[in-house]
Amino acid sequence: MHTKLLLSSIAIVAVGGISYWLIAPAYRVVEKQDASPIAQSPKPQPSVPAVKDALETMDAPTKAKMNAQIEVMKEKPILKEMQTPTALIAKVIAQGQLVARAHEVKGKVLLIEDQEKQILRFEDFETINGPDLRIYLSSTLGIEDSIDLGAIQGTKGNVNYSLPGTIDISKYRYVLVWCRAFRVLFSYTELR
Repeated sequence: MHTKLLLSSIAIVAVGGISYWLIAPAYRVVEKQDASPIAQSPKPQPSVPAVKDALETMDAPTKAKMNAQIEVMKEKPILKEMQTPTALIAKVIAQGQLVARAHEVKGKVLLIEDQEKQILRFEDFETINGPDLRIYLSSTLGIEDSIDLGAIQGTKGNVNYSLPGTIDISKYRYVLVWCRAFRVLFSYTELR
């Protein structure tokens, strides 16, 4: 009898912890307005390559769970004001218009070379919030061969991500907004 009570208590604590982990991001509201090192107009985008995520193979209960969590979070954008110093010799070396995959998105992404560093800049960016959203540079539209740039810093505005060293965009040419919790690509662009 005590064993059943103990096991029930452990199950309740585990389910509560997982639920909190999945729902907690819904309460973060951060809009970013990073300063742009430069301004540039977008180039036309090519045809859509093959996507490597779990959206098409996801079972109905998991898809319903993901959509329920997104419904809770989508009206709670991440908003944050932050300024990034502007360099005197900054230039766009690649760019791309964001494309929707699982959810609508607006904006473009610029890869900017600023003296001896690179910055990945999301401009006029707008998407919905979701569980465990992260930004990746990837060789495909999946994350098997990718560079994790960390948690999404803002779901609306202008957001800068400092890149670790110099990135070879001939290899890592895709920028992904990825839901790590459900292994789903929210949106992406190809840098050209």
